[in-house]
Amino acid sequence: YRLELRWVAGHEGVVGNELADGGAKSAARGLSSALADLPAILRSPLPYNSSALVQSFTSKITNSWASEWAL
Repeated sequence: YRLELRWVAGHEGVVGNELADGGAKSAARGLSSALADLPAILRSPLPYNSSALVQSFTSKITNSWASEWAL
């Protein structure tokens, strides 16, 4: 598998731009590619982000504490 990224100055007249725009819009709507269409490295779930887990836990424990001690 080979991935190539390129910066382009504009949108019009770039081959594949409409396809890329369509893919970006689909992803923004929460749609995703079929596993068979993805490179092998992207077929397994992403690891958990430890910073996000700590942030989520802190928020939950803070809310729990606030509701327990609310007068």
